[in-house]
Amino acid sequence: MGSRTSMSMAKAKGHALPKSPSYRDVWKIKKALSDDSLMMELFKEWTRDNDRSYPTKEEEEQRFRVFKFNAQEALDRYNEGRKIWGIGVFADMSNDEFEAVFIRKGITYDSDFDVDDVISKSATTCPV
Repeated sequence: MGSRTSMSMAKAKGHALPKSPSYRDVWKIKKALSDDSLMMELFKEWTRDNDRSYPTKEEEEQRFRVFKFNAQEALDRYNEGRKIWGIGVFADMSNDEFEAVFIRKGITYDSDFDVDDVISKSATTCPV
């Protein structure tokens, strides 16, 4: 049974479908990029959904700047006609951090992966 059929059946049976997070919605990302308070709301939703916390206010502010930068990058890709899925699980990591942690070290992502543990061990700084 395909996902469309399953969704149609869920609607027909009166089951509520899960709401997609705001940071997965391209239009909400676009709107938030023009308003820091809306972007902070997206960031808070994203940190809550991805079980992120930061040891200091300064670190949280830095991660917010990286998150905002990555949101703009995602929107730019969308505007180029490329398909995006919104803001992903690594949105608080800079490209250099992501490359240092995953590509150079050959780490792969799985469902039991603890990104906070990897980030703290990498001790890299974000350029943003």
